[in-house]
Amino acid sequence: MNFYSVIYYFIFRNKTTTNAELTHFYSSIDKFEKRISKQALNKAIKKLNPNVFTYLINQFASIYYASSLPKKYRDHLLIAEDGTYMEIPYNVYNINDFQFCMNQHVHDIFDVKKVQSKAGGLYDVTNSLFIDFSLKPAPYSETPLAFAHLYRTKKILKNQKIIYLADRYYGSAEIISHLEFLKYNYVIRGKSNFYKKQVSLMQSDDEWIEVEVDDKWLKRFRFSLEAKELRKEKPIFKIRVIKRVYKYTDINHVFIVKTLFILPI
Repeated sequence: MNFYSVIYYFIFRNKTTTNAELTHFYSSIDKFEKRISKQALNKAIKKLNPNVFTYLINQFASIYYASSLPKKYRDHLLIAEDGTYMEIPYNVYNINDFQFCMNQHVHDIFDVKKVQSKAGGLYDVTNSLFIDFSLKPAPYSETPLAFAHLYRTKKILKNQKIIYLADRYYGSAEIISHLEFLKYNYVIRGKSNFYKKQVSLMQSDDEWIEVEVDDKWLKRFRFSLEAKELRKEKPIFKIRVIKRVYKYTDINHVFIVKTLFILPI
C-alpha cells in the first residue's frame, strides 16, 4: 500500500474492523485481488506522519472558504470549539506516547485499562465541516488546543464574518481577548463563577459588564501574545452577559440548569 492509498484508506474508512475496512477499500477501487493483510497495513501506517491529515484538513478548508459554496447564518460562519477524550488502540507504545490521567483507580501504568487521548476540533456548524483538529496526550489541556486552532485557521477565515461558539471551559479573559483581536464575534457559555464579582452586581438577566485585567491577571496569559498586548493597551473590556434558566426532563427527574452566556460588543 503506497502513500496515497494509505491517505485514501483513512479518509474514506467507515467500517468497524480493519479486515472489513480493507475488504471494502479494495473492492471500492476494483482491485480486490491486491488486498493486503492487516499486518501489511500496519507496516504502511507506521511510515505515515499523522500531521499530514492536519495539513490536508487545512488545505481543503482554504479551498472551500475561498469559494462561494459555504452556507452562512445571517452572513456569518458559525464555528464551534470543543474538546473530548478519545479512546485509541491499547498497547504499551500508545500508553507511553499518549500518557494517561491518574485518578482513584489509575495510579501508574499497570492500572491502565484503556488508552485515551485529548482531542479538540474547530467545527463549522452550518456546513458540517471540521476546519481544524488536534490529537494530543490525555493530560493535555483544551485551552492550548483552542489557541492552536485559532492560529492555524486565521488565514483561512481572514475575510469571513465569524461567530465563535464554545462551552464553559473557553470563557477565559485570554481567549476573549484573542477573539477580540481577530475581530470574531462569539457566544460562550459561562461557568457559575464566571467574573463572579461583576455578574453579582447585575440588576437584570441581560446586561453589559466591564472587566479590568490587571498586571497580575495579565501574567496568566500564556498562549496569545496578541491578547496580552491588546489588554496592555486596553485593560478594561466590555462584554454582554445573559442569564438563562433551562428545564429538561429525563425518565425519572426534572432538571433545572442555570447558565450564563457571554457575547461581545
